Amino acid sequence: MFTINKNIVVDLNGHTLNGAILPSIGDITVKNGWIKNADNSISAIEINSGKLNLTNVNIESARHAIRIDGDVQAVIDGGTYKVVPVDGKTVHAINVSGNANVVIKNGEFIKLTENIAACNLEIIMGSNTV
Repeated sequence: MFTINKNIVVDLNGHTLNGAILPSIGDITVKNGWIKNADNSISAIEINSGKLNLTNVNIESARHAIRIDGDVQAVIDGGTYKVVPVDGKTVHAINVSGNANVVIKNGEFIKLTENIAACNLEIIMGSNTV
């Protein structure tokens, strides 16, 4: 897990990050790889201020794959977002609340019962929930 407090681009270049990304403020772009989060106390990506851009990121998480809350502008373009729950907690492939605005251009969102819990969500094209 690492915390981000500024503008950053994380190009995974096809590699896997084991853990979570927790940007507290700033702009972050994550692209081209995997995030695997086995910790059911945090989401694989959890942001509550700033901008988040995800491009071709595949996430597998024991909690929410993506948790977006607060004053966040986010764009998701491609990738697979999957939850593999390990206990009785509420989990979603993507969980959006607060003043967050999220645009999903493309991607696949997988969870056993609920895929997306959201407000201020715009799905533009090509997205799939399983």
